[in-house]
Amino acid sequence: MFVNARKAETAYALPFDEARMDAVFLEFALAGAVPTKILSRYAKGLSSRVPAATAFRHLRGLFVRLAAHGVPPSSPGASDLRRLAKAAAGKHALAEEMAYLREMLPLPGTVKASPRLVEGAPGRAAGAGPGARRPRHAARGMEGG
Repeated sequence: MFVNARKAETAYALPFDEARMDAVFLEFALAGAVPTKILSRYAKGLSSRVPAATAFRHLRGLFVRLAAHGVPPSSPGASDLRRLAKAAAGKHALAEEMAYLREMLPLPGTVKASPRLVEGAPGRAAGAGPGARRPRHAARGMEGG
C-alpha cells in the first residue's frame, strides 16, 4: 500500500507536503517497510515534481533523520542525493556533499553503513585517506586528523 501511494502521488502530480512526506517516510522506514529501491524511486519521482533545491533539502533531511534513528544510508541513496546536489547547487555540489557527510558521520546509522558507501564519498578524495574504510575512520580523515 505504501508503494502504491507514492506511485499515485507521482503519477497524478499531487501537491507535495514536505513535512507530511518526511513523517510518512520516517515512520515506514523505521518500521522496515521502505526498501532501498523504493526510496531511490521516490527520490527520482520527487525531483520531477519539485525544484531541485527543494528535493535536495527534503531528501538530505530525511537521510539525516533516518541515520539518526539507526537506519544505515545506502549507496543508491547517496547517488540520488549527489545527483540532486549537482542539480541544486551546480559548482557548489561538492561543498553540499561534504557538509552532508560531516553531518552524517557521527550518526548511529552511518556507523552501520557499508564500507563501499564511504569509499565512494567525496570525503575520501578530499583527505579521508586510504584507511577510511568505515565511517568512524572517515570522520577522523575529514576533520584533518
